[in-house]
Amino acid sequence: MEKNENLNVFFMKKFLTITIFTGIAEWLLGQIYTNFALPFLDKIFDLSTIVGDISLTKTTFFAFEFIISLIFSDILYVFPVNTSSITQSGTLYTTGLICILIIIFIIWLAPYIIAAVLFGISISEKVSLIEKQRTQQQKQYEKQRNLLLSDIAHDLKTPITTIAGYSQALADGEISDIATQKEYLKTICTKSLKISELITLLFEYIRLDSEGFELKKEKTNIAELIRSTIAALYTDFEKNEIELSILIPEENVTAYIDKLQFERVIYNLMVNIIKHNPEKTKAGIFLENDNVDITISICDTGPLIEENISKHIFEPFVQSDTSRNSRNGSGLGLCIAEKIITMHGGKIRLIQLDNTNKASMAGYNKKFVITLYDI
Repeated sequence: MEKNENLNVFFMKKFLTITIFTGIAEWLLGQIYTNFALPFLDKIFDLSTIVGDISLTKTTFFAFEFIISLIFSDILYVFPVNTSSITQSGTLYTTGLICILIIIFIIWLAPYIIAAVLFGISISEKVSLIEKQRTQQQKQYEKQRNLLLSDIAHDLKTPITTIAGYSQALADGEISDIATQKEYLKTICTKSLKISELITLLFEYIRLDSEGFELKKEKTNIAELIRSTIAALYTDFEKNEIELSILIPEENVTAYIDKLQFERVIYNLMVNIIKHNPEKTKAGIFLENDNVDITISICDTGPLIEENISKHIFEPFVQSDTSRNSRNGSGLGLCIAEKIITMHGGKIRLIQLDNTNKASMAGYNKKFVITLYDI
């Protein structure tokens, strides 16, 4: 939708530019004709007497009618051209006058011809650029898809190998110690859940990206939605000794959203605080409403994300080195969150502490900021 709007704006700007150019060019030609060309031609051909009006437009239409009447004089003579004064000086005079009228007609058309050519060139260049961008996007999509499949294979291979090895060992009776058997079974269960989580996230990622998927928007109290999400995770925050600060207005903060999908975003961002930060990290979730936009900030005092990772944090399977080494995340959660917020017409950003934003960070090292516009 945004691309179409930008294209419409481009066409409108080009059209207005060409129209202004044509108007200015026609005015300049009219001034040149009236003040310079006509006095000169009037001495030679007595042009003002023949034309009857000194304006370039009137002269041009006279030239057009005269030329057409000459071409179709044997077939159709309907143009009210006064030719009585044209024959007064013989063939040379008539031929010269015809040439002058043809030149005047061509000069009058010149701005329109040039404008049409320039407009055609600009549209052709824009279409070529769009096609080039589309080709690049397709190549990027294919590259991203191949990387996605590669990462999926990598993330599935390790737990599947572990499950296969441990289950085979148990099936063959190689593990006789009960405690070790329980440990093996616990590992199999953990790895199975990991695979299930990855497949669920992958399914959600593909579903959001599939053609025909639509959000089921309804009027929702976002303040209450965030409170319920915090309540569901409160024991997990306590277990990890994470101090959670909450600042949510008491009054309703409503917007038309897909409740299920939006809740998934808030949930994933809060779970990330627990997964990717050490114990006793401080966290905060803040909701602001200025009756125009809604802003949700989910903050923590944990380690900063490496710059080379933070720039691509919303791309699929992008994780910090620590997360990937510990396999503490799938790398799809933030990508899904970004897709959902974008589909709501909003924006999600990662902001990290630096020397320029200490005051706005309020003591936190990083925060994910969700903005819903024009509520």
